[in-house]
Amino acid sequence: MCHAEAVTPAAAPSTRSTCARARSGRASGCPRSFFPRPGYTEEGACPVLIGGRCTIYEDRPLVCRTYDCRIYAATDVPPDRADIAAQVRRWRFSYPGAEDRELHEAVLAAARFIREQSACLPSEAARRQPVRVATLAVVAHEKFLPGATIGARRRPVADRDRVYAVAYANEELFGDG
Repeated sequence: MCHAEAVTPAAAPSTRSTCARARSGRASGCPRSFFPRPGYTEEGACPVLIGGRCTIYEDRPLVCRTYDCRIYAATDVPPDRADIAAQVRRWRFSYPGAEDRELHEAVLAAARFIREQSACLPSEAARRQPVRVATLAVVAHEKFLPGATIGARRRPVADRDRVYAVAYANEELFGDG
C-alpha cells in the first residue's frame, strides 16, 4: 500500500541510481515504456507500482526501504487514503521502557511542530503530503527529545534549530528544499 503514495524518493546516491535504472528499464525488469514522464502517475501512485506490486522492490529507494505506512500511526498524521487509514487505526504501540515512550513522544512532538511551522517545508506540495510530514517527524525527532542540545557548547535546541533540521531532512529525502 505504501508504494501507492505520491512521494518523491530520497535524493541519496543509491536512490538516484535506482530511479535512473528504473527510468531506463533496467531495474528488476521495469518496462521502459512505464515512464511516460518523470514523477508519479496522474492518480498519484508511484510510477513503479504495477498491479499493486513494486517492480523495483529489490532496488527500491531509501525512503521506501526505511519507512512503511506505520509511520502514520507513530506520528498521528492522518493518511490521505482511506485504505491506509483503515490499517493505521488498527496499529497500537507498546512501550517496554520509559525511553521508548519518550522517543515516541518526541516523534509526536516533531509531527505537531512540522504541521504548525510552515517554514519547515518550503514547498506547498510538501506541506500537503501527509507522508512527508510523517517521514520528516521520524527523521527529526531527536531535536524534540526532552533536554535535547546542539553544538559543542550543548545549548538547548531552539525552534529555529528544529526548522533547520526538518528543512534539511526534507532536502535530503525529497530533494525539493
